Amino acid sequence: MFRLSHRGLDVSEALRLPGVIDVITAKDVPGQKVRKMFGYEEVLLAETEVSCVGQMICAVVADTRVHARRGAAAVKIGYEDLPEPLFTVEEASEKSSFFEPRRMIEKGNVAEAFKTVDHVHQGEFRMGGQEHFYMETQSMLVVPVGEETEFNAYVSTQWPTGTQDAIAEALGIPSNRVTCHVKRIGGAFGGKVVKTATLACITAVAAWKTNRAVRCVLERGEDMLISGARHPVLGKYKVGFMNDGRIMAADMQYYTNAGNTVDESPLVVEKILLHIDNAYNIPNLRGRGAACRTNLPSNTAFRGFGVPQSIMVLENMLNDVAMVLGHPADQIREINMYQGPSVTHYGLEFSPENLRRCWDQCKGKSDYAARRRAADRFNQDNRWKKRGVAIVPIKYGIAFAESFLNQAAALVHVYKDGSVLVSHGGTEMGQGLHTKMQQVASRELGIPPSKIYISETSTNTVPNTCPSAASYGTDANGMAVRNACQTLYQRLEPIRQKNPKGSWESWVKAAFFDKISLSATGFYRGPDLYMDWDKMAGRPYAYFTFGACFCEVELDCLTGDYRVVRTDIVMDIGRSVNPSMDIGQIEGAFLQGLGLYTLEELKFSPAGLLYTRGPSQYKIPAVCDVPLRFNVYLLPDSHNPHAIYSSKGIGEPALFLGSSVFFAIKDAVAAARSESGLVGPFPLDSPATPERACLACASPFTQKIPASTPGSFKPWALNMVSFMSNQKQQKPTLTGQRFKTRKRDEKERFDPTQFQESIVQGLNQTGSDLEAVAKFLDASGAKLDYRRYAETLFDILVAGGMLAPGGTLSDDLTRTEFCLFTAQEDLETMQAYAQVFNKLIRRYKYLEKGFEEEIKKLLLFLKGFTESERNKLAMLTGILLANGNISASILNSLYNENLVKEGVSAAFAVKLFKSWINEKDINSVAGSLRKVGMDNRLMELFPANKRSCEHFSKYFTDAGLKELSDFARNQQSIGARKELQKELQEQMARGDPQKEIIAFTKEEMKKSNLSEQAMINIIWTSVMSCVEWNKKEELVTEQAIKHLKQYSLLLKAFTSQGLSELSLLLKIQEYCYDNIHFMKAFQKIVVLLYKADVLSEEAILKWYTDAHVAKGKSVFLEQMKKFVEWLKNAEEESESEEEETD
Repeated sequence: MFRLSHRGLDVSEALRLPGVIDVITAKDVPGQKVRKMFGYEEVLLAETEVSCVGQMICAVVADTRVHARRGAAAVKIGYEDLPEPLFTVEEASEKSSFFEPRRMIEKGNVAEAFKTVDHVHQGEFRMGGQEHFYMETQSMLVVPVGEETEFNAYVSTQWPTGTQDAIAEALGIPSNRVTCHVKRIGGAFGGKVVKTATLACITAVAAWKTNRAVRCVLERGEDMLISGARHPVLGKYKVGFMNDGRIMAADMQYYTNAGNTVDESPLVVEKILLHIDNAYNIPNLRGRGAACRTNLPSNTAFRGFGVPQSIMVLENMLNDVAMVLGHPADQIREINMYQGPSVTHYGLEFSPENLRRCWDQCKGKSDYAARRRAADRFNQDNRWKKRGVAIVPIKYGIAFAESFLNQAAALVHVYKDGSVLVSHGGTEMGQGLHTKMQQVASRELGIPPSKIYISETSTNTVPNTCPSAASYGTDANGMAVRNACQTLYQRLEPIRQKNPKGSWESWVKAAFFDKISLSATGFYRGPDLYMDWDKMAGRPYAYFTFGACFCEVELDCLTGDYRVVRTDIVMDIGRSVNPSMDIGQIEGAFLQGLGLYTLEELKFSPAGLLYTRGPSQYKIPAVCDVPLRFNVYLLPDSHNPHAIYSSKGIGEPALFLGSSVFFAIKDAVAAARSESGLVGPFPLDSPATPERACLACASPFTQKIPASTPGSFKPWALNMVSFMSNQKQQKPTLTGQRFKTRKRDEKERFDPTQFQESIVQGLNQTGSDLEAVAKFLDASGAKLDYRRYAETLFDILVAGGMLAPGGTLSDDLTRTEFCLFTAQEDLETMQAYAQVFNKLIRRYKYLEKGFEEEIKKLLLFLKGFTESERNKLAMLTGILLANGNISASILNSLYNENLVKEGVSAAFAVKLFKSWINEKDINSVAGSLRKVGMDNRLMELFPANKRSCEHFSKYFTDAGLKELSDFARNQQSIGARKELQKELQEQMARGDPQKEIIAFTKEEMKKSNLSEQAMINIIWTSVMSCVEWNKKEELVTEQAIKHLKQYSLLLKAFTSQGLSELSLLLKIQEYCYDNIHFMKAFQKIVVLLYKADVLSEEAILKWYTDAHVAKGKSVFLEQMKKFVEWLKNAEEESESEEEETD
């Protein structure tokens, strides 16, 4: 935590830079400089105090992104340290640093119940945060319009009205001067509500001050640093239960890491406490929750809004109960599940019938009992691989507990041609809301969806909207659209009665001429929900969405790596408006939950700086993480009177089901631990990364790791989620661990700055002596952590210091003049540098991947380098490619649109290929390019208007690379042949007349300058590829004869020369040899083509005597023996008849 010093904020140097228009500070805000939430104030721009790394102080406005970044780097800020910052919930709790109000809810008498149970168990569970990682980062454009201080804001937000109000307050103008437009959002997940409005306010101030349109788009790293994430949680629990597994009492405490501002944290805490029962009827239940105020970036709403954290702690508690008793976890869940007419811990009555149905059907669909037995057998047979299974339920409350948010409006226009325009207050962010609204309008108006269009969500068409959140978007907006459409339909009733057989268009036109309004607003007043925290009772939700999920995983106990073998989900979503879309939502939510509980981990430095800023450090689920078998079932015969068309909200509930992967991993870990004689509850926090899973297995290898001594190490990152909890359990632990290793293998722990200084200092000492540089790097790898700081290392070796995005050197002063970019620009020097990199990577093999990634990055930064720097990099890259140090796939970076457009790619390629060919030859280049599928893409080095063979040839020939030009021309010819073959196959598949195919082929043959021999080969391949052949040898011959007879006319048209006939015969021979089912069909195919006048006897005899190839030679010659003898005899008889005639 810092205070701006007396030097404060100095923007003078930034303002002198070219392209910088202005720098916006708190003093420039004409209206409210703060935003108020829950009695707390959040400043738009820090003025006196900075409470976290990532808090915004000023905004640089420039004409380009590059100029803006340079301007931001030139801003000088003076700080004074304030007392010790707080980063973890433990630190915040110790200092009583909370955002009020703290909440508590209780049912029954917990204290008394603990006295009557058979067992009492205490534990704790930690969950890390989760980055939203939406595809489109925070983005907005604010445009001043008109003369009355009016603004159009085009914002990627879930709450247009919230953004509109915030901008109006910041500018000190009425809301009617601000229009917020949202076309669609590239993902949000809750992360585009509060922080988006703050960023929009700053952008609007910039637009107001400059009177120009201002766009703000955060880069991924900035977005992750500024916008906050899901709340990390520490859950503590005490549970009392009976010998049969019935839980009689539970006392649960939740501490969320809210960050430096309040945001929506109190609401998250409330929702956590409202879901601490999940699907279980615990007669005595108490929950307490607090939002801890820390000096990390403020955390915010995220899909599930605290429920995934809440239920995760509860389910972990149930797992502990099962382990204490030695009972199956599903049995403990089932015995405690709600049954019959039920009441939640806050007094809401509901029926759990569909919850039980989901549970039972999930067990049935997954064949749970059999899978459980199979996993146990697998575990008995395998020591280092274990399988685990788990099944979990979900009961999720739908709608906002804050009643005023349960409303929606819509505006529907019908135009004279019968087309319909629908506007509503919800935002489309990939969840399919617009599609569902079209379906509602279609159903209510009785017209096809093709006549209905939704342009955007805008505050000037539908005012005072509520956020698209809480899985309530379809429910609320659907009802509003339905209301508007019903109004219009009723207005048209007199017209329909007059002309009952008329069309929709005729009714609309008639209504217009009858002066009937064809525009209507719709409104939905949602249920009056509430929660009285003083009485600890209320009705905060309209209804519940239920579900259950089974999961099976296979775990590698030595590495902690796992694979999801199977997942089965059963969800109760009522009568779905769009089942395919809802299934997609379930699948996506499950994968996002899988990421939360097993993969995604936010890491902060000891000073509170987020390390994991971008996909290279932060891993979200990929295609390889999708379960090998993934089944989603919708519960049949389900009805819901509380939502449109008896449907249910589905956006958020299924996310928690990803925890089934976590619990399946924990089940597999328990099986591994039993091999070491360890039974009973054990700690495994979330996310269950491979490291944590491996350590939790407590194999003989990990148990050899000594316990860490407090104070003997300096952690490289904050311990937000421990590797093993603080409970007194068996070691090992890795957090801050000092390993007992041989001295030469010990690594000194450095932060990025110290690492950079060490490398720079070493290079300055070795100077331009590259032999000394190589020795220094070799020795340093034993002490410095090259694996962690590979990017820093290569940046310094190439550019002399750390590179900022775009290719400019970062503004720190830790640089060296001894690097690639400052070396002499000649081939000999570049070869010496290539040797340095080669030795380094051969010595430390793990740097290979990092080095390739560095080269890819450098190629994308080419515009930021000087021409000389580009030339050196090109020569080095060519040498490295020739020596096989890197893959040719790195050249994909050269196809970047901006590099191609400005000619940078082509110029760079000239130098690169020259050095490559100089080291090897054109055959080496060709082979490498073919290997990565880039042999046909060289034309893409030029802009589309110059992408011709002639231009390519001239450009590279003039540059002294004729061999590359010839190679490209040859590749283009091969490409043209492939395209022709593909087109022929399509024509044959369509059944085009052979005369048309022949005409087309002859034209293409002439255009591509192809010989008849080449053409007949293409035709044969096309003919044989356009049919699916029978796999049975005895049937394929008959099929082939029938098929070839059909195309004999086509084949005949391109065998007018003897060489063409021989080419065809050789092609047939190769084909029959390569496709084993055709081995016996060769002779019959040749005879057929002879009878069809495709092949002459001269060609056949020539092939038989000396023109055949080695492939299948003996088999095919034997097959043809009798036919050839017949041909020879027939020829002799013909000759003798001619002699007699003479």
